[in-house]
Amino acid sequence: MKRLIFVCFMLTLQALGNPVNITNDWKYIFIGDSFYAPGAGQRFTVTIGSYGINMFPQHFVSWRDFSSSGLNNNDFNNPVFSKYGIPSVGSCYGKTNITVWTLTSGNGSLSSNTIRGDVLVMAQFPTNSYNPSGSLTNDWTQLHSLSLYETVVSGDPPYYSSDGNKTYTYGDGGKTSVSVSTNMYFMDVFRVLSNPVVGYAGGYPANSNLFIQGQNPRDHVGNWIEGAWALEGLTYPTNNQQGLGADTNVFTMILDANTASVSSTGHCVVSNLSGNSSGVSFTVLCDRMAPGMWHPGIGPTTNDMTGCTNLIPALANAFCEIMRITNLVSGNYRVTWDVTNSYTRTANQLANGDNLFMNFSNPLAHQKMTILYDMCVMMDCSPTNQSDLLHPGDNRLVIRYKSAADGVWADSTSVDQYISTMAPRETELEVQDIVIHNHAQQVPHNITVELVGAYQPAPFR
Repeated sequence: MKRLIFVCFMLTLQALGNPVNITNDWKYIFIGDSFYAPGAGQRFTVTIGSYGINMFPQHFVSWRDFSSSGLNNNDFNNPVFSKYGIPSVGSCYGKTNITVWTLTSGNGSLSSNTIRGDVLVMAQFPTNSYNPSGSLTNDWTQLHSLSLYETVVSGDPPYYSSDGNKTYTYGDGGKTSVSVSTNMYFMDVFRVLSNPVVGYAGGYPANSNLFIQGQNPRDHVGNWIEGAWALEGLTYPTNNQQGLGADTNVFTMILDANTASVSSTGHCVVSNLSGNSSGVSFTVLCDRMAPGMWHPGIGPTTNDMTGCTNLIPALANAFCEIMRITNLVSGNYRVTWDVTNSYTRTANQLANGDNLFMNFSNPLAHQKMTILYDMCVMMDCSPTNQSDLLHPGDNRLVIRYKSAADGVWADSTSVDQYISTMAPRETELEVQDIVIHNHAQQVPHNITVELVGAYQPAPFR
């Protein structure tokens, strides 16, 4: 299968601002093929989606995923974009900012030139949208629509199929020309990931755990590459438009154990600090938290994206949730959150700054996973493996939404009428939006840091 992949923030041909600096209410809408859909995908999308939800809990951030396996760009343009996208963005009534991500796919052996043309057509969505007859129309009366959208294009991650050279040959021409001609942002992670993936010691491409097993060709990436794709795309420097330049400094707390004082904080508030150089206790309330990544150990999940650090070790610090405690006496310390969550750190580790991003033994990690489960519920997708239906044989939330759209789309007479007809289905999804938003809110956490073993110096000789 020939594939050239983009990820797009839709719409606009003019820049609204850095697309990861979310303000006001915001809606994420994902439209793609199996790289996004449950089964082979559903890793990249939830990490990117949870970035907006977790980092901006003060805003009401909605998440949608209308992806389906096997779609190509022609399918997106007619009718998937309009069938699922129009009523969802229309529900905002021109009052909120909307980001539509689309994985423009090479399914159907589309050439890069064809993909480029298709992306340019999709960049007209939704102010120029396909109606049921397949003709471009301007019959949508929503005000201010153009100013509410922006576009980001992302290159595909490296992957393996029957021809190993495809890892190096796909991913550049179409997305570069589209981004240049339309002033879109784009996430150029292909070159960033190619060398780590191809050079991985676990065996690229044969017998590799980097790709989904049992596929021939093996053209779907596994959890590790999905994790690296999301984190590099979000955080890679924006020089030459190679990434989105997301804010990686989530929060920082710096405490002096010797004086039991707070040196500085960022995006958090520390209170009730007491103790001495042998241990401290305090309360912290953070403003936000880093995006979530599937990992085992908390809740029922078989997926583990954290192996992305085996490919690129620096991704362990892709986002920084820093707890730094200086002037503790040498030794090992038990760090306990809210009585029940604990782990061990040395005085030196705490003095240098302990990054909680890849630490899954604290309540923030539980909270992040809860939001990922909530996103699975939105998709009616099992949180156990992010592939199977949560309610087999039943239609819930997004599945019900798509089924309703399939039923009324052909009979719609205008964009406005179609938005009105689909409004009840959008209302059903908003109930889950509220659940996700509530679970993203930060609460105070009580932390104790206590000495459990001092280092013994070797005898002098």
